[in-house]
Amino acid sequence: MENYSGVDVERFEANGQTWRIFDKPAEGRLMITPTLGKAAAVGAAQGATFGLSRGGANPVQNFEAAANLFIKSRDKTCQVTSGSLVVNPQYEFFYTCG
Repeated sequence: MENYSGVDVERFEANGQTWRIFDKPAEGRLMITPTLGKAAAVGAAQGATFGLSRGGANPVQNFEAAANLFIKSRDKTCQVTSGSLVVNPQYEFFYTCG
């Protein structure tokens, strides 16, 4: 999260869910997380299952799809190039445009 201190959070609707996105277009990176309520629910589910709950078969695909929709809403030429889990449920993605 230290890479995103001072970055304003943006809310974005995609795939039937509201996401919180911290975008740094000058660096071609963003961090994406569900809303605070959804993030708390994920944490509670993992706690109740001793960390065995992963929130779906491949949650990174859901996060990446939403990140792609977000950056394409700004510039149709943008696309995610890589990404990884920061801390559950926050992912960081790098992207290029043009």
